[in-house]
Amino acid sequence: MDKLIKQVTVVEGQGSKRKAKVVYQEQQEDYPTFPMDDIVSRVTVIRGSGSKRDAKVIFKSPHWADRDDSWRSFESGVRRFLKADMIRAQEAYHRHLESARDAGKTWWLDIPANVARSFIDAERKVRKEQRKAEGKDEGTKEVKGE
Repeated sequence: MDKLIKQVTVVEGQGSKRKAKVVYQEQQEDYPTFPMDDIVSRVTVIRGSGSKRDAKVIFKSPHWADRDDSWRSFESGVRRFLKADMIRAQEAYHRHLESARDAGKTWWLDIPANVARSFIDAERKVRKEQRKAEGKDEGTKEVKGE
């Protein structure tokens, strides 16, 4: 198709029995008509009011999944989860050793409390480390900006 053709509609029938069928519609990815920032993944226009609304996607980025920052945020989330999991295991192990040393033969009664406390302490430690890391990142950004 020519680049000037946006849509081809075939009309069948006569009078009130006419039916229109779209047989070709230009893909927005092929010929973008306006510049978009990289952060925009899709633009949808909603027309009409009440129960008669029509939504049409006028822009859809073909490169949205290739963005580096979306993978970076996913990777940092996985890294945070793994770090928290490692801290939970260490906390649970240390609490078990303390219970076995202090309680003797009844250490197994402390298992539920030890696991619960290890989850809470691990989350607290990971959040604290993350706040420190974000503070360092912001500090370096301010220095670079001056």
